[in-house]
Amino acid sequence: MNGMNMTVYLWHLTAYVLVMVATWLSGGIGLRVMPGTGEWWLGRPVWFALWIAALLPLIAIFARYERGSVPAARERPVPRLRLVIGMIAICVGLAMTAAISIASPEGVTGVRLWVVALPFVGAALVGFGPVYRWAKG
Repeated sequence: MNGMNMTVYLWHLTAYVLVMVATWLSGGIGLRVMPGTGEWWLGRPVWFALWIAALLPLIAIFARYERGSVPAARERPVPRLRLVIGMIAICVGLAMTAAISIASPEGVTGVRLWVVALPFVGAALVGFGPVYRWAKG
């Protein structure tokens, strides 16, 4: 299961929405129950079973991509300093995205390109992603 954490995380809400839409289309069975009542609590195992039944095919389809995204063993390990700088670049880029947004009223593009580029540069320094594979040759 540990090799599928991101797959489950990314697709669990899609499965939830699929169950809700299917329930709504079938007349709203179980959707009109007042939350917290005994009937609602008795229905929770059914809802979780439906949710898991919708999620399992999504995991079966997409988990192989997560397993395939793990880089192959390297001939040489990535130097520690480069790892640290790369991870700092990734973290700063993601934090800046959350803190100040990538949108900018200044410049031609209206986007802070350096904020967008920072996680990708960090990933390349760490040795992950298409930029690293391209630079490696």
